[in-house]
This record gives sequence, C-alpha cells and structure tokens, in this order.
Amino acid sequence: MSILAILFFVTGYLYYIFSVPISQLNNVKLETPLRIYTADHHLIAEFGEHKRIPVLFEDIPSILIKAFLSAEDSDFYTNNGIQIRSLLRAAWPILTSGQIHSGGSTITMQVARNFFLKPDRVFSRKLKEMILALKINNNLSKNNIITLYLNKIYLGHRAYGIESAAQIYYGRSIRELNLAQTAMIAGLPKAPSAYNPISNPTRALSRRNWILGRMLALKFITSEAYHEAVQQKITAKHHHNPITVHAPHLAEMVRQDLLKKYGEGIYKEGYQVYTTITQVEQNLAEKAILKGLIKYTQKQMYQGPIQQMIQSEYWDPMLKKTADIDCFKAAIITEIGHDFMKILLKSGQIYHMPWTPWPGLFMKTIHKLIVRKPASPETIFRIGDLIWVQCLNNSQYQLAQIPTVQAVLLSMNPKTGQIYSLIGGFNFNQSRFNRATDARRQIGSLIKPFIYSAALDQGMTAATLINDAPIMLNAPDFETYWRPQNDDRQFRGLISLRQSLYQSRNLASIRILEKTGIQKARQYLTQFGFEEKTLTQYLSLALGAMNVTPMHVLKAYGMLANGGYLVQPYWIHRIIFPDKTSLVIDPPTLSDSNTKPNVDSTIDDSSIQLNMCPRVNYIINSILKDAINLGTARGAKVLKRKDFCGKTGTTNHHKDVWFVGFNPVILTLVWLGKDNATALGANAFGSSLALPIWLDYMKPLVRSISETHLSIPNGLIYTKMNQKKQTTIASYQEEAVFELFRTEYASKILDSIDLNVQRVSLESLF
Repeated sequence: MSILAILFFVTGYLYYIFSVPISQLNNVKLETPLRIYTADHHLIAEFGEHKRIPVLFEDIPSILIKAFLSAEDSDFYTNNGIQIRSLLRAAWPILTSGQIHSGGSTITMQVARNFFLKPDRVFSRKLKEMILALKINNNLSKNNIITLYLNKIYLGHRAYGIESAAQIYYGRSIRELNLAQTAMIAGLPKAPSAYNPISNPTRALSRRNWILGRMLALKFITSEAYHEAVQQKITAKHHHNPITVHAPHLAEMVRQDLLKKYGEGIYKEGYQVYTTITQVEQNLAEKAILKGLIKYTQKQMYQGPIQQMIQSEYWDPMLKKTADIDCFKAAIITEIGHDFMKILLKSGQIYHMPWTPWPGLFMKTIHKLIVRKPASPETIFRIGDLIWVQCLNNSQYQLAQIPTVQAVLLSMNPKTGQIYSLIGGFNFNQSRFNRATDARRQIGSLIKPFIYSAALDQGMTAATLINDAPIMLNAPDFETYWRPQNDDRQFRGLISLRQSLYQSRNLASIRILEKTGIQKARQYLTQFGFEEKTLTQYLSLALGAMNVTPMHVLKAYGMLANGGYLVQPYWIHRIIFPDKTSLVIDPPTLSDSNTKPNVDSTIDDSSIQLNMCPRVNYIINSILKDAINLGTARGAKVLKRKDFCGKTGTTNHHKDVWFVGFNPVILTLVWLGKDNATALGANAFGSSLALPIWLDYMKPLVRSISETHLSIPNGLIYTKMNQKKQTTIASYQEEAVFELFRTEYASKILDSIDLNVQRVSLESLF
C-alpha cells in the first residue's frame, strides 16, 4: 500500500513539474519600473518598487560572469542544472529537520526558484527546484540562463539585477566596475543584507576577498590582479537613481497620463517615456526660479530659527531628522562671534560662516524700516539654534530661510505646443501640488491683450483715443461703488489704444471694454480657450478679475505668438511599450508662413484652428513689442532683440504677479504667488519679480535662437500721423508717430494716403 502511495505521489508530482511552461522564459517580462526621460535621453524619474535595468548577455562583462560563477556555481557551463555533490552536502540537514539550512543550489536551480516557486525553505521546494532545473537546462542555452539569473536576482537596497546594483552601490554601469567592485556585487546573492557593503562592510569585505580567491583558484584572474583587488578599500555607498534632470512636477503629469490610459501595469512592465523637455532648458528654469525666490525671500522679514536652543546631546539626531530642501540645509549654531557663526552640518562638519546679513534681517531686529545693520549675530541667534543655511556653488554656506512664495515657469514652442521646460512650484517634496496645471489664480493685466484684441475686432484701431481718467462705477461685483485706479495712481488723459496697452493703463482698459461690450468681449475671449463661466460679466473683466491656471494662460498666449492658431501644449513625445513597440506623438505644426498648418497627410489638421484674425494678431504683437521698448516690460530690453513681445501682470493687492514674453518660436511664462493668496508686498509687480526670472531663463537661450518675426498679413498699412489730432503727416514733425492700420478701418484717418503703400519696412519697424 505504501509503495502504491509513493508511486501515486511521484507520478502526480512529476506531472505537475513537467507541466510548468519552461518555454515562457524565452519571453520573460522582468518587473521593471516606469522610466521617464527628457527628449535628449536624461533620466527624470522612476516609478516602481523594483529598481531593475535589464541588460543583454552581450552587454555583460565576462569578468562579472566569472565572479558570479566563482561565488555561486563554478561548474555552471558543464553541469546539467544540478550539482550532486553540493546537494548531498546539503541533504542531511534537510532529511533530519525537513527544513533547508544551507545552499547546494546551482544558478539554474536559482532561476527555477526565482521564476516559478515560492521562497519556502522546505524539502518539497528543493525537489521542485531540481526537477525544474533539469528541464530548464534542456530547453534554454547556458547564456540565456545566466542572463535571466543576473537580471532577476535581488541584490539589496531595492536593487534587482546587476545593472541596478552597480548604479545603486557605485553610481556607474557594470561596464565601469573594477575587479574589486565586481566581486563585491557577486557576493550579494547569498545574503543581500548580511554581506551588504553599506550595511555590513566587514562581512562584505570578507565575502569579496573569498570570491577573489576563488577567481584566482579557478584561473579567472591573475595573481597580480588578485593582490591589487584585495588591497582596495570598500568604495560602495548608496547612490540615488542617476536622475540628471530635476522635473518632478512634469514626471508626475506623465505618470498620471499613463496610469489613466494603461493602468497599474506601468509600474512594473518596463514602460519608457520620452518627454518634450530638454536638459538645458529645464536646468535653466530650475536655477532661474530658485534664484528669483531666494532674492524675494531675502527682502522679507526673517522668521527666525527653525527651533531654538537645542541641547547639545540632541544636535545630531535633530539634524538627521531635518531633511534638506533643494540647496537649503539644516545646521545648528555651535558658536557665535562678533562677525561670524560656527555651524554644525549633518555631515558632522563644523563650518565657520561669516556674518553677512541681508535686508530681511534688518527688519527682524528693528521691526520697521531699514536704518542699520544688526551689530552682530548675537542680536538674533543663540547657541543651539537650528537654522537653514544655503549651500553656494563654491561649497560655502550662508544664512537662509525657506521661501514661502511659490512660482511657476512654463516654456513652449507656440507653433507646435512642445513644452520645453516646466516648474510647478518651489519644492515637490514639500508640496506635490502642481501650480502650473492645477492652481487657478487671478490673471490680472495678462487679460488685457485679449480685451484689446476684441476691441480691434469690433472696429477700433491702435490709434483710437481713450480717456485715461478717474472713473466711478456702480459695479454689482463690489459692495459699494467701484473706484478703480492705475498702478501709479496717475492719469494720462487722452491716450491711444496702443499706449494704453503697452503702459497697461487700468482706467483706459475699462473704457475700452465698455465700448466693446462685455458680452461681445466674453464671447470673443472663448476663442483663446478661456471658459466663459470663468469670465465675470462686469467691467472688472478688463483688469483680469478671473481665475485661470498658468497652463491655460500659456495656451492663450500661444495664439498671440504663432499668428492666431489654437495649439494644444503637450509634454510626451514618445512611449516605448513593454514589447518594445513605440508610439510617437507628433502633433501638427505650423508652417513658417504661419498662414496654414503644415501637417502630415495622415494627421487630421482640424486640431489646429485659426481662431484669431491674423491682422488683429499682428497689431497686438506690435503693441506688445512696444511694451518692451516703451512700457511696463522695459526690463526685457537687455536682450537687445526686436522680435520679442512681452506683457506684465499684477493683480489687485499684489497677490499674483506674472510675466509672459515670446516670439514666434519660443513662449515663456512666469508666475509668482502664495498658496494662501496673501499679498506678496507693496513693491511686488510682474516687472520686478516675474520678469527678472524670465530674463535669467531666456538670456542663455536667445543666443541660439535667430531673430524671428511673424509674417505680415495682407490688408495692413502704416503711416506717420499726429496722434493727438488723428491726422496724417506728410513730412517729419515732432508729433509724428508710426501707426499700423487695417485698410478698411483706416479711411477716416488716412483718406489722403495711398492704400497701396509698400509694407516692406513693417518688419523692421515693429
């Protein structure tokens, strides 16, 4: 009876084992994280539990394979998948206890266990390993087996596979490891925690040197190479993923897009995504934002230490507990002198920091206007204070405080919608809220070019005179009468529509909207992608009393920049799927003439719509160039370019400040504000806060961007005229200004001018 039971068990067991589809190992899908890259192949982010970078057999150095063979299975290329001697050596503990206490597994058996079995340390699992190993050995080549093994094994610190381990422990590829480092990684499979060079360096060193001895005995290395390798110290340390471009908000946008479309499998099936941003532009954007926020913060009242007078025995734990934020590091004051402080850093270093107070410190000490510098740091600090310091480029430190203001920078090709760079806030780890796409902020004066476009569309001209004078309105969206003001609290009297826009005059803008008609203007603004429900039905619309996201503003200004076409921003260029097929996202683009879409015949060009009269667009562009030459955006004149347009924006009570600058090939938007929508300060304007950040980003880029102008639409003329008298001038006079007109609206002023006048000089003029 017992013999029949044994035969029945063995028959069933063998049936189960041999029914395992070993052939699936030929097309195995290793659990690999989602990786997101820049357009120029720099890693932005990884999403997934297993940090794995699969490699092909031909990409694995032979010395690395020999190191693993020495450690795990020296007869791998000659055995049939199992080693009888090793199994016999491990058999007695198994038979006496029913548990597995020691090794005996070949590399092939480890492949069987890792791909098909549970990690239970029992006798039945060992038997399954052996039978599966025999089957694997008969169905796969040795090179395939070793490749599967080296890509699958867990090597500690969330590293799966040899390439990931090389990156995490040494910050380099397997092809760049030296012999000692290679042997160290080969020692990890036996016990990734016990022989870990970071967690247990002493045991790891012993294991490494044993493997080097095995390699010498097997004649895989020379005696000279062995002695050189065993003398080397442990160089392993934890390296974060080799992320070379910091764009966490964009990476999160990509992750959400893919998760919605392809599901949870994106985290482990090896998806790769190439975005539209580039390393140069994104790094410039990050530096510009950080510089601008630090400059703003240093002018604000210093908020004091993070924590005061910590006892010395708690200094190290407190520093380790306080995470760094970008270039800001926590430090504890250990000594205070008349003109210096000594600070303890998280690394244990004591740094002598000179006393270099900045404006915000003055206000903290005297609580009123700046009149003198603090005499010494003793007026503000005490020993044991936990403070923020900023790490400078030359490894020096200065006192700092974390910005409380947020900022957005968006840069795009207005012809294609390709996003060049995206910053969604000061620090992603502090707040993952993406202000570029999700924060609805008041648009302020950035709405004016669209209001003025509506006015031109209704028959006004750039020369139309508007009264920039006090006004009092009974506005239902205000509690009492509304008395709007210009930013400078001054009035210019009669000024042209052109002057009103490039000087961003509030009172004249209200009168322009009143003449245009609120309902007509609201309907017109929907052509730029603004939602009608967000547009107030009162004259405050002229000053931007509406909330929109920076991405919506970018899209709307894209129409002004490209000649009037509604182009959708996009940030994913290519997706590589687990089966190595790819999807290239290549939206329609505008031709150089800006008169019609230049698209592949396979693409439906209805996605690009001409939503704005090209002549109105050209006139608005000419006025926004004047905003840089003569108006509120004069700070951008340092670029010394004739092709850039600009518009500043500052909202009521200085809660939001904006700047948008563009030419036909690049459009960049900057916004600053606080998440709680409190005031930035009385001197906070788009020209003083947002424009400098825009310049820091754009200055390096414009060197490689040739001067580009919109093509001149038919039906435009220009002439010299007396702006105040609204008459033409035949010869030069002091009152003479050039103005641009659509032919059908020019007859009242230009009835004596030949409407066929040449337009060749328009490009140089505007």
